[in-house]
Amino acid sequence: MFQRSKITRIVIGPGQFHPAPPPPFHPPPAKRRTVLMLLPALMAGGAALGRHAVPETAPSLPEGPEATACDCAPRRVQHLQGKETLTGRAADAAFLEALGLLEGHLMIGRALVEGGEGRLGQPLFGHPVRELYAWLEPHLAGRRVAPFGAALTRLDQVAREGASGAALTAAYLPAQSALAAARASVAMDEAFRLAHIATMVEAVAAEYGGSIDRGRIVNLLEYHESAGFLRYAMAQAAQGQGRVWRSVQAELMAIRDTAYPGLLPPSSPPVSITALRRRADSVRALAAQVVS
Repeated sequence: MFQRSKITRIVIGPGQFHPAPPPPFHPPPAKRRTVLMLLPALMAGGAALGRHAVPETAPSLPEGPEATACDCAPRRVQHLQGKETLTGRAADAAFLEALGLLEGHLMIGRALVEGGEGRLGQPLFGHPVRELYAWLEPHLAGRRVAPFGAALTRLDQVAREGASGAALTAAYLPAQSALAAARASVAMDEAFRLAHIATMVEAVAAEYGGSIDRGRIVNLLEYHESAGFLRYAMAQAAQGQGRVWRSVQAELMAIRDTAYPGLLPPSSPPVSITALRRRADSVRALAAQVVS
């Protein structure tokens, strides 16, 4: 056993004293080796406790300048990389996919702004759109489509200024018309349009899955991207008629009703990623039923 050190008094002056500090404690070598061996485990345990002691209670949102920049669009562009040199109908499909991703951003961005969530909506007009348009631009001339980067830049500027209502609509409509004109440059029969919608629903499932971490929705930007892609897919599907189209429309409405109960998600996913992927697979299977 170790004896407790005695505290002695050092007299400084009449009636004044300070306790002398006790000598430092040095465990014997065997004890010291044990403590040093246990230290990494103790530190790891403390780090794990820190990770789990305070659970996340709400999806995260970037702060400061980065709040206006989403890192999701580069991932979508990466998904398009390698498709720049495609030819024929494969090139048409990639071009339509990029247009759909871009318009999906604009659709949900506008819905968020008009729903009073401007801080969440504004980033969706900026960086993601510029990344996707940069992929599209080299393909416009060959399709005899007029460039529309200026319309997108204007819409982004107006959104950043906090516009809503008529002011936002005035900037939104030219961009929407330009996207429609670009889409019209691609000849689409029923089968090709259905295949395009299926591709967009697969993007919905991918971004929805990307918004979830450890059973919680933690990335609002990816969640809203997926919601925007669904809105675009539903707008395209609404143009179709017949049994297959009705089945596709029903699948899309089921995704909307289960995965997107409102503009702001609950902290826990309302539907599993697996269930959403099954819906996407169903849409792809339905599209395969129609032959060009």
